[in-house]
Amino acid sequence: MQKEAFLSQYPGRFFLEQTDLVGLQGYLQKQGWLGAEEALLSAEKAGEGNMNCTLRLQTNQRSLIVKQSRPWVEKYPQIAAPSERVVSEARFYENIRSAPEVARWMPRILGVDAFSFLLCMEDLGLASDLSSLYQEGKTLEGAQIAFLADFLVALHRLPSTPEQRASLTNRPMRALNHEHIFDLPTRPNNGIDLEGFVKGLTQTAQPLLQDQAFLARVRAMGDVYLTDGNELLHGDFYPGSWLESGAQIFVLDPEFAFFGPASFDVGVCLAHLLISQHSLASCRGFLEHYTTQRYLDVEQALAFAGIEIMRRFLGVAQLPLSLDISERSALLQQARLLVLEPEHPSLGLLG
Repeated sequence: MQKEAFLSQYPGRFFLEQTDLVGLQGYLQKQGWLGAEEALLSAEKAGEGNMNCTLRLQTNQRSLIVKQSRPWVEKYPQIAAPSERVVSEARFYENIRSAPEVARWMPRILGVDAFSFLLCMEDLGLASDLSSLYQEGKTLEGAQIAFLADFLVALHRLPSTPEQRASLTNRPMRALNHEHIFDLPTRPNNGIDLEGFVKGLTQTAQPLLQDQAFLARVRAMGDVYLTDGNELLHGDFYPGSWLESGAQIFVLDPEFAFFGPASFDVGVCLAHLLISQHSLASCRGFLEHYTTQRYLDVEQALAFAGIEIMRRFLGVAQLPLSLDISERSALLQQARLLVLEPEHPSLGLLG
């Protein structure tokens, strides 16, 4: 059904399928992504990504990654999404190509087919993304947390021209993200079954969802998110976009990238450190490592962090969490403080 729906909307395009090795080999050779003597041996799903169909291809010479963006979210096909998002992702990679301090920690793009919404990129190996952080007992080392801050500093420092900024507004993806971060989780009668996530979550969420000051601040921060800026953002800087290889972290999937407020990337990262139960000292260290290198609107970053916590508990994009209802309740209370009272002493994030 999905293939038929895709080809009906986009006739003449190539549809990426794990089982169609013959068709896939022909397509890759036509694109010039495989050599004349290179044979495709196997295709398998690469990771647990939400947005796209992503496959790891093994040839008789090497391993490649191909990903296709379709007019829906791959994990949630009922949610429409912009098909051209891999084109925006390719533009992000173009922007970092001459910046080795960023590019060396991301895969290299080998080819782009904007017509069929496909990217071909190098394979960083059989490493796992860091969604394992959401399970009890797994945390990052101090050097890894410092790396995350360093990566964002290097990314946000990149110079850009007006033409580059105009070519990567990524408005359709930002509209999608805006709805699922700032709007849908707080909308009454939104159809989200909170009890289906964790028993007791509906009642636990009510004080926050009835807090008019909190809701107003969420709306205001949504406007900040939609504002264009000069800093190149990853746009989805969380453990699902981090790949661990040994002690080193690589960064993937910048399909939500745009030029905007650096505080958004920092806030999202901080939120996931908090959700994954990193110590207060580690979270404060992440912020300090960033702010000692470049300016940050810390109040904005903390507000974005609180909103990200809220939407990950009360929105559609759930995480593989081992947290019980009392732990989620505590984090939702923390989210309110991050949004409305960032200097509250119980947070301990501001020195």
